[in-house]
Amino acid sequence: QLAWETEQRAIRLEKTLQERPLARVESDELAQAAGRGDATTLKRMLTGQLFIPPTADQIDARLYDWEATALQLCAVGGAAECMEMLIEAGADVLLRDRHGCTALHYAAQCGQTQCVRLLLAAGAETDVQEKRKKWTALMKAAQRGHAPCMRLLIAAGASTTIADALGENALMLAARYGHADCVAVAVDGRNKDAAPSELDTTDHRHWTAMMKAAREGHCECVREILRGGGETKWADLDGFTALVYASMWGHAEVVDVLIQQLYSNKMKVKLLFQEIDEDNSGTLELEELSALTKSLGQELSPRELKVAMAAMDKDSS
Repeated sequence: QLAWETEQRAIRLEKTLQERPLARVESDELAQAAGRGDATTLKRMLTGQLFIPPTADQIDARLYDWEATALQLCAVGGAAECMEMLIEAGADVLLRDRHGCTALHYAAQCGQTQCVRLLLAAGAETDVQEKRKKWTALMKAAQRGHAPCMRLLIAAGASTTIADALGENALMLAARYGHADCVAVAVDGRNKDAAPSELDTTDHRHWTAMMKAAREGHCECVREILRGGGETKWADLDGFTALVYASMWGHAEVVDVLIQQLYSNKMKVKLLFQEIDEDNSGTLELEELSALTKSLGQELSPRELKVAMAAMDKDSS
């Protein structure tokens, strides 16, 4: 008897729903459902269950004072299921809010890995720069310490060299805020043919990523940059190097790492000189320099050898 009554109740409810006119979806209701991750309600709104299916303008409607879309609200809250529904319904992944940010900016900033993956698959552009700071999605992920998001973005083609309004790139932001895992991703994510010198790019103050990490005492970040081939010799507009900044701010561990690197570099130069100086005379002859260039696959003419020797021979010895 109970089962029969339950079945009849369900039949009556279904009949009532079928006879009742569908409600019109309001843009703010759709966005709010998406933003809070209410997949059940959003599905009913998008598929015509209880509601008239929304138009494209309603799906991409701007809300709140920052002119956010439903898709951007999903990105902030990590509502991946709702985001997938919106994308399937035709939501525009390229729309920007009043700050110039896309849904991908917010997903990367908030560390929403699944949302980043969905947006990239839907054709989101990786290198869009927002209005004020000119940050890309990669920069936002680097500044907040979201290494998994950075990996996804770089794999999708995001540039590691684009600079913001102050000349900082993703590596510099990760180094300044002490996210060693993000520094490692930026170092390893460079193009295969990129020179190590790209790690020594400077901002508007002529600070490198190494200087920023050293000044803040982020030792692991310094190690990661050194691992990638970053140089310790560069100085800013005041003549200060990474070692000077680490010393000024009392970061003993960073000082120790940088001094070890400087000592290692000097030893490498000494060993190289000993290898070139075949007759152990303590001086470098033209014949020895010629043999070295040939071994490196770069044979120089006698004139070029003399020019190279003159450039190296500072004391005319």
